[in-house]
Amino acid sequence: MVLNTYKNRIINASQGQLLVITYELLIEAVDQALKCIKQEELPDKAMFSYNISQAQKYLKELTNGLDMSYDISVSLITLYIYTNQLLVNASIQCTSQPLLEVKKLLSILLKGWNQVASQEKEQQPIMENTQKIYAGLTYSKETLNEIIVEDGQNRGIQA
Repeated sequence: MVLNTYKNRIINASQGQLLVITYELLIEAVDQALKCIKQEELPDKAMFSYNISQAQKYLKELTNGLDMSYDISVSLITLYIYTNQLLVNASIQCTSQPLLEVKKLLSILLKGWNQVASQEKEQQPIMENTQKIYAGLTYSKETLNEIIVEDGQNRGIQA
């Protein structure tokens, strides 16, 4: 699952970084749908439909997160509705052209949100009291070892 590769980033992310991750996951779902279409002999329609539905779920998450008291939210919801229409068209027609347009649009938005997230003040991660993971390499004359140390203290919810 793609989400597993984002697990550590999500755990340690601020609000802006979570938004960027959601965009990245949405673009990844569109990329996977494009791969399904590009299979020349037998396009995998089941995986194509799955990836389109995943993209729509991420898009819905972005839409639900909008605060409509800001003017930019009105513009963003319009773009999200348009993007969803393109996803529906791609799903019905089973063609790549609407997906390429979705990817282009989302890439522009992702670039902007990356800039916003990078200017965010240093914030604590959204998820508190989570497991910390430290990774490193050790080596001897004959071997190279990867070590992952998980800090098991204070896991879960503190009462």
